Amino acid sequence: MGRQIVILLLVAMMVATAGEATAGVPGDAGFLSLRMGLGGRNGAMGDTGVAEAADATSVYWNPANMVHARGTQVSLQHLEHFGLFRQECAALTHRLPKGTLGLYFSGFYSETLTRYTADRVGVPQGEFRPYQVAVGLAYAYPFRDFSLGVTGKFLHERIDAYSASGLALDVGITHRSQIPGLTLGAAVANLGGEMTLNQDPYDLPLTVRFGGSYTPHLEGESFAENLTVATDVVLPNDGNGRLHLGAED
Repeated sequence: MGRQIVILLLVAMMVATAGEATAGVPGDAGFLSLRMGLGGRNGAMGDTGVAEAADATSVYWNPANMVHARGTQVSLQHLEHFGLFRQECAALTHRLPKGTLGLYFSGFYSETLTRYTADRVGVPQGEFRPYQVAVGLAYAYPFRDFSLGVTGKFLHERIDAYSASGLALDVGITHRSQIPGLTLGAAVANLGGEMTLNQDPYDLPLTVRFGGSYTPHLEGESFAENLTVATDVVLPNDGNGRLHLGAED
């Protein structure tokens, strides 16, 4: 009975947060590197993962899914954007006798930029390298057909002479349905208070995800034998909701 109450409270919190997430204005949120996904497979499947990710990348998509990662798993990622920005990500999950422990790191940075000031337009005033760093510790616990997960993250950002630090929380729930091959999941990412950079406050990129993953396991069907279909509904706090679809075979 106690576990059912916990699940109901978590689902109620996600529903309430979903309403808050859809009320934002585009461009309001900062620290947007937190929305850059982890895992080439998930990216190829349309940026889905709230129910489908079952390896080390689950630390990012839905910490509750960590219970489905076997043994010890590691995920490493390097991304380059527009020849100027780079991101390094690492995630680790380790199965414990009770639950699963996870670690997460994300570093987003750019090449050296030239500083200009408003009163001397066009005159270089030195150089700087902006960056954002996120470090997280996660834990997931299974019971029956459900699992719950939570990630605590420390955030730090620096742009020129200005810096900001803060804390964020991810929470998730996963359900392995009685329908073979069907998994349902929901997660809220980047719950936290405002951060302030150069006396300008901004919201974290709160994101609500929920969706499902289905692997029918049709033996003898050459095309669909290993088929997996996944979908994520994504609700950010600073833009319109989106539906992501993906499949692999």
